[in-house]
Amino acid sequence: MLLYDYANNDWRHTLPSTRIPRLSNGSRMVLIFAQGAVKALSTLRTYAATLSSKPAANEANAISPQDSSDTQTGNADNTSQEHANTIDKLEEIYMSILNVLHFSESGRDCSASRDFQIDLEEAAVASWPHMVSNVFIAHLQPRDQVGIAEGFSYTTLAHFYLVFVLFEDLWFFNRGSHKEIEKIFRLVSDLQNDQLLTLMEWPMAVIAANREQFLLKSSLDRSWIYLLEPVDIFHRHSSTLHTPTEMDSTEGMFEFKLYRYTPSLGAAVLFLVLFALVTLYHLYQVIRLKSWYFLVFVFGGVFQVIGYICRTLAHNDTNSIPIYSIGTIMILLAPPLYAASIYMTLGRLIKYLDAEALSIVPTRWLTLIFVIGDVVAFIMQAAGGGIMASGSISAMNTGETITIVGLAVQLAFFSVFIVTSTIFHWRIHQNPTERSVIKGPSQWTETTWVTVMGVLYVSSVLILVRSVFRLIEYAQGNAGYLISHEVFMYVFDSMLMFFTMVVMGFYHPSKLLSPRSMGRQSDDTTTQLHRLESA
Repeated sequence: MLLYDYANNDWRHTLPSTRIPRLSNGSRMVLIFAQGAVKALSTLRTYAATLSSKPAANEANAISPQDSSDTQTGNADNTSQEHANTIDKLEEIYMSILNVLHFSESGRDCSASRDFQIDLEEAAVASWPHMVSNVFIAHLQPRDQVGIAEGFSYTTLAHFYLVFVLFEDLWFFNRGSHKEIEKIFRLVSDLQNDQLLTLMEWPMAVIAANREQFLLKSSLDRSWIYLLEPVDIFHRHSSTLHTPTEMDSTEGMFEFKLYRYTPSLGAAVLFLVLFALVTLYHLYQVIRLKSWYFLVFVFGGVFQVIGYICRTLAHNDTNSIPIYSIGTIMILLAPPLYAASIYMTLGRLIKYLDAEALSIVPTRWLTLIFVIGDVVAFIMQAAGGGIMASGSISAMNTGETITIVGLAVQLAFFSVFIVTSTIFHWRIHQNPTERSVIKGPSQWTETTWVTVMGVLYVSSVLILVRSVFRLIEYAQGNAGYLISHEVFMYVFDSMLMFFTMVVMGFYHPSKLLSPRSMGRQSDDTTTQLHRLESA
């Protein structure tokens, strides 16, 4: 340690409690590293000493039963020495980093960010891969059975990977080292060794610090394991480690994945273009006809466009939580906006037909009741999506539950709405009003109240089917069959919602229910009253 300027034994006692100037505005990740480096090195050395005193712990070092006891003892001694030497190298690397972060301030200008970056690159990138021995690397080679000694070697390797993780923003690592540490964590979990799991707590805390994706608890109950953010452990890097199952029955660790596939770029771009075009058409109709109540429907289309922009981006970045969260929430919340427009359209249509008496729900309450139900469903789905976006397993489960309840509320109100619409349609067919009588053969080529009712039926059924699909999808959970296959989302959500917008655009309700049409209705009614009075 004396090889480093400004470094002495005092740093072991002062660093964890000392204000580090270079970290005052830095990341929590680097701060946790600086405060935990001393303890990490100490625990690694302690376990290495324990391992060397227990030859039995090395029973899985790929030594065949035919080897002599002298060979086994020699291999155990060599392994122990390599562990000790490797930890010495690790301490040198850590000291170099801590020197840059803390001790070098008196010798250099704090504002020299370029020099600071050069120091970090030299300390973090150029050193450790060349410092570990080939014997240590040989311990990391794939084999049929991995024992405690190999597990400790991988654990030590995780501490080396932290060097890359700390400075990934200054170098092009693409978060690969995060994944390697998480793979090692899973390997250690499979070994079911409490001491190795304890050694992995600090690396896992460092990589999770900035993302705030799990709460690190005491290793005594090991409940923190369940809160680990599961990820695609084979992302970008080939793996020689054990492949985990979806649910580790021993540890109870559920593996949550943002995507269980690589999002299709072609499908995302296709629906991005389709939704953009149909949304622009609806916006044009709203502006042309001044039917501002229908802007809610347009906002639903905008949500879809944003959602599929995110899915397009996700094709090349499947680990971005913001992209996943925004995309999922936007696509999830678009249908409730469509539903609100449909509710308002029926209320306006009943008034247009002078058929308030035929509605089983008073028209002054009809729109309000269903829109309130839709808002409740919207808020619950938004809240569920927001909670899931926080990233932890407990939050994911809570968010899914809230989303399921929101979908159920939406489904219930929509079912009642369809019944209400059907009853009204039957009643006005039996007792037509003057405005409901359509003359001439052109009723299916123009926007009439009959075609608008047909549009409402078709749109309602499409949204209903989509809601049932989403309800089943979320009920199955993150590892469910539906959510694991992208095709179902495009068939039962994307296509259905696109057809909903197309159908509503083909017989646009605003052509009949715009303020102009409603105004003409009032003028016609006034004229008829005057005629009756004259008679």
